[in-house]
Amino acid sequence: MSWKSKSVAIGALLCVVALAADRAPWRVHSLKSLEYPPIAASARLEGTVELALDIGRDGSVRKVTVRSGHSLLAEAAETNAKEWRFDPPSEGADQPSIECCKMIYTFRIVGDCEAQRCPTIFSFEAPDHVTVETKAPHWQR
Repeated sequence: MSWKSKSVAIGALLCVVALAADRAPWRVHSLKSLEYPPIAASARLEGTVELALDIGRDGSVRKVTVRSGHSLLAEAAETNAKEWRFDPPSEGADQPSIECCKMIYTFRIVGDCEAQRCPTIFSFEAPDHVTVETKAPHWQR
């Protein structure tokens, strides 16, 4: 198992997505890592994207609303968030979906690499923060 996979697995095990005080917490059941969008890396585009998630009774992400962020980064974050799965709480099981939480994705360029496509470091910090880091191709200095 690679270090990237280990960090994702550990993040999933430790994650609790916080909801309003009157609702039970949703726990991340599975998540998928995200590659830094190549065009954004080439352009040295960094930033933060805020998403609002609606979770279905089955734990799937039913709807993602982009609240803020650059459109190129927001598209990658939105696509990624739709692939996450949550363990639904026992309360509210009769509702088709619940607007449960916000997720913050931070995209960072952390230096240069010699390749045209540089590796991505994906990490999740409970309850709601994803960090996606890469280096930019050296010819982009």
